[in-house]
Amino acid sequence: MTDPPCQGPIDAKMCKVLNDNTIQKFSSIFISADGPPDPSWRRSEELGDDLVANLNNTVSHPDCPEMFTMVGDQCLSVFSVGKVSWGEARAFCRVLGGDLLTFKSVTHFTTVIKHLQDHQLTSDFWLGGRQREKGRGWTWLDDTPMVLGSPYWAVRRYDECQVRNITTSTHNTREANGATCYHYRQAPEPSSRGFCAGLSYTHFFYMTDEDCMQQKSPLCVSSQQQSGGGGGGGGGGYGGGGDAGYF
Repeated sequence: MTDPPCQGPIDAKMCKVLNDNTIQKFSSIFISADGPPDPSWRRSEELGDDLVANLNNTVSHPDCPEMFTMVGDQCLSVFSVGKVSWGEARAFCRVLGGDLLTFKSVTHFTTVIKHLQDHQLTSDFWLGGRQREKGRGWTWLDDTPMVLGSPYWAVRRYDECQVRNITTSTHNTREANGATCYHYRQAPEPSSRGFCAGLSYTHFFYMTDEDCMQQKSPLCVSSQQQSGGGGGGGGGGYGGGGDAGYF
């Protein structure tokens, strides 16, 4: 017998018999695991508790349909636990009795963003905005033009820089700030990265142009009990606004 015994590929229970120098039933031998116990189950349960708390806060309201909650003057459904393509997200919203969310005004936009941030949501969401063909412009689902630039759209940083041009009051175009080269550009890209609009957690829920096949969560607005409200942000799907809810 080697000293210590049990070197090499020997069954752990056989090793214990050799070390203890006793005859034991294998069924009675307990082998402790090497290292600390796997904490993943505890973390998994914590995530489950977080999900339940989030659902309790975001999926019900007496003035909204089932699976919707009141955000501002709308009933929204925020399905943060599911990730699908833009087309699948819109189909999901329609099954719930609504459509992907569109923004009616800057106030509407900031109300929704604040709600997402207050509830500590970290998903990226699909919106009801798109560019049907390159160069045709961005529109909401009801074909209302989407307002480009600030304060809706995110800013991205690039390794390469670009000079910015401005148009003067006399309709002349010139380079800004002595042809300074900037590394930051605002979405949507002229040569678009994608043809569907989303809210990006990376960019603090400012809007981004994305590949429509990317996996993001549906952000739905109910078609019931819709309230009016125009504004620079464009109209809403199914009549330009309404109710909304969260998962």
